[in-house]
Amino acid sequence: GQSYVLSTGLKTMTVTSSSLGMTANQVLVGTLSDQVYAIDKKLLDPRRPVKPSAADKEEGLIPYNEFLPIAPQKFVTHTHQVMGLKEIQCFPTRRESSILMLAHGIDVFYTRLMPSKSFDMLEDDFSYSLLVTTILGLLIAAFVVNGKVKKDNVKRNWV
Repeated sequence: GQSYVLSTGLKTMTVTSSSLGMTANQVLVGTLSDQVYAIDKKLLDPRRPVKPSAADKEEGLIPYNEFLPIAPQKFVTHTHQVMGLKEIQCFPTRRESSILMLAHGIDVFYTRLMPSKSFDMLEDDFSYSLLVTTILGLLIAAFVVNGKVKKDNVKRNWV
């Protein structure tokens, strides 16, 4: 079996889950310093090989290392502390890419997480006018082609 070492003490732990289960899961841990840290589930995959083969690399398996890296950008609470952290709760949203997280104790911290980025949301600069123009162009083209096909079928039937 594999075991893992995190260089900080833990108070609590939970797993994120989305409404349809398509979003990558993360393990959220409450640290002794009253912060919430996100660990990608792929780092905890029990199939991680010590020396990955070509097939393992193709599958995206990361080489096994018992020490889990601490990346400052993975602290969900950023530089804030949730005083007296006791529990972390996660709630799915209607958008598959988003998960709501509530960490509470004496203090409360609430945020939206997107473990797989925002794959089901449009960018702020999305061109709605281009989309509508393209759809209208395709509809007009479909009607024109439909008319020509009917005309050709009538000609073919008379010959």
